[in-house]
Amino acid sequence: MKCLIAVVYFLLLFRGTFGDPLHKKLAGPPSEFSSFVLPTPEKTSVFTKGTFVPITFSGKIALAELIVDSKTQYSFCVLSPNADSYTYEFALPDGQQLSLQQLVAKFNGKQYQDEIGVGTAALYAASCVDLFNPITGEWQVTISSTSDDIQSLGQKQATNQANGYFVTNNEDSLILKAYSSENRFVGQNVNFIGELIDSATGETVYRSLDESTAYVIEPNGAEVEVKMHDDGLHGDGLPYDGIFGGNLTVAESGFYTYTTYVYDVDHQSGNSFERSVERLFQVIPSTVKLASKANAFQSNRKTLQIDLEIKGELVGTSTYVAYAEFWGTDITGMKPIPVAWVSGITIPNEVHSCGVTHLPLDLHMDWIVSSGALPPFYLQNVRVQDPATFISLSSSPAIPLNYVGEFPWHIYNDSRKFIEISEEMRNGPRPAQFAKGLENSSKFQLTFG
Repeated sequence: MKCLIAVVYFLLLFRGTFGDPLHKKLAGPPSEFSSFVLPTPEKTSVFTKGTFVPITFSGKIALAELIVDSKTQYSFCVLSPNADSYTYEFALPDGQQLSLQQLVAKFNGKQYQDEIGVGTAALYAASCVDLFNPITGEWQVTISSTSDDIQSLGQKQATNQANGYFVTNNEDSLILKAYSSENRFVGQNVNFIGELIDSATGETVYRSLDESTAYVIEPNGAEVEVKMHDDGLHGDGLPYDGIFGGNLTVAESGFYTYTTYVYDVDHQSGNSFERSVERLFQVIPSTVKLASKANAFQSNRKTLQIDLEIKGELVGTSTYVAYAEFWGTDITGMKPIPVAWVSGITIPNEVHSCGVTHLPLDLHMDWIVSSGALPPFYLQNVRVQDPATFISLSSSPAIPLNYVGEFPWHIYNDSRKFIEISEEMRNGPRPAQFAKGLENSSKFQLTFG
């Protein structure tokens, strides 16, 4: 009980100090501008030489087809919580029927356990096989399970899930590159883009595909097939340039999963290939837009407050992430001078009847002094992001700054020959209420017993 009293006493001392969250505003030098450039959708592409083949049981039996197009090495891993209970029979294009052990022996392969995932955050155990100089073509696989935990086809259909997957890889020259457009708002068109690349040359492979489709699972579980075309009309660049795309209007917010799948048969050799990539993206409502102007004023001796203006309905969030580059000019007014970047989690304020809301950011005045930049000031590469998803809600390449009040020209009389970047310049002055809380902290005592 005495320990509880001590904790309550501590909270009373700090009552009001931590009542509202303190959102730090950060800043840094122009040399760091490039670190804040958002990647283009194409820069987030996923590349693959393989595909995902679902393993879905009907009773205790599952059937699958593996397409082998590499003459040098073919690999697959089985991802399933019940993989230890599986036995396999492979029907090869030449008519041979082989168990897994016979298959590994025939193609001088190896079996091993591995982990598959992204980074180290989510790794899953997988049973893997490497095969060398395999027979190309379509391999039919029959999987049997002795596990009582296997759910049948009918049960799985209700959840859009398989019992497991073959994750395959063909050590061949054909690579599938896939990504989607940056449109992430309800009511917009999302473009699904795919491209085949020759790994030996890095060049686009121009060929008409028998199938190129994006299979989409919407937040409500509905499945949609989006046909992809190389016609220049589906976000795919120019017609017949080897890049193919498909469009989908996203009608609701939430998480979307899509699989870009391509399949083709070489009609001269009769050999086929397939590649697929699975991706995830989130869609949110679009509610705000940056205005074409912003204001700035000196809020205290050390701080310049920048008020970005946004228009629209503030829905679903009480805070936003804002970023901008602060620029000025030289003494001639002709040469742009970069000053600093500024960013932070910002709380909207000053809601006006005209629907304009301010998002405040703070910049230490020493950034302006150290750069030697003069008014007029302006912002570049401005953006406002959703704090939960970091989706860019609105952006602008440049916004002029309207300085409110008289500009403090005396700051240029600073006698310091060199201003070293300080913690206060990067993080802003320590909030007064926080400093007061630290002073009061000396009154805190722990009582044991």
